[in-house]
Amino acid sequence: MKNNITTKDKIIALIPAFIIGFLFLISWTDRDIELKDDWYAAVAIVDSARTTDDIKLKKDYLDRGGKWLLELKEKYPFHAKLRMFVGYYYIQAGEFDKAIDELEVAIKEGKGGIVNQIEFQARDMLTNAVMNKTQILMQQKKFEEAFQVMRDSYFAAPEHPSYLQHYGTVFAQANRADSAIYYYEKVIKIAPNFGKTKETLASIYFNYGNAYAQQNAIENAYEKYLRAVQLFQGNPHYFNNLANIELQLNKVQDAINHFNNAIKLDPNNATFKGNLRIAESKLNNPS
Repeated sequence: MKNNITTKDKIIALIPAFIIGFLFLISWTDRDIELKDDWYAAVAIVDSARTTDDIKLKKDYLDRGGKWLLELKEKYPFHAKLRMFVGYYYIQAGEFDKAIDELEVAIKEGKGGIVNQIEFQARDMLTNAVMNKTQILMQQKKFEEAFQVMRDSYFAAPEHPSYLQHYGTVFAQANRADSAIYYYEKVIKIAPNFGKTKETLASIYFNYGNAYAQQNAIENAYEKYLRAVQLFQGNPHYFNNLANIELQLNKVQDAINHFNNAIKLDPNNATFKGNLRIAESKLNNPS
């Protein structure tokens, strides 16, 4: 069964949302002013690579800032924030395996910090690194390797909505809808209005409903269509298909209500209007 995971959803899954928080982390200082700690100055150089389209200049920023960060790492191997910055450098350099390793160390070393909390920032960056790594693997159709990458780092972000959403996307693209549903539902439980999770999950339930309806498994189809409508009320076909099943279950008034919902979303749809007339006729002339 194919799932309606749109290009937009994939893009959303790849957007490095952590950058906003990260920029806040370094934005309290002007780069022209000498910074107190070397690692802030080094990561500011790395971050400059994001702001230029000049390939040669970008490489220079990454090489200089990265070299400096790696030298500092040799001096301070247990400094959680420095290891996070090294992880950030590897993300910008496209070396996602190394980024994952560094960020897992940062999370471990920074766990439970009170004064200088970086654990959650490191989780955001880890999520970004894992998503980029697994996206590459998915494009290569290496789904089992993508699952392994997710499993290996799951301990570091078990309640992170971006991470869980991406886990669901990996399963959805591998046509493992049940597992995708599990992780999307976890996202909704943790962060009910996170991104497009509800809309994406609704499309999976809708596809399930269609499959059950074709098999004449009416009760199962009803359950899936109903969940799709609960999650997302912007698709008229969700309401129409649910209403058709409700007619078969003799839930006539519910069917009328849902056909009306479909028509409100698509006022010129002749099929929806015809279905509504059938439902109203059945209500007025019960067999």
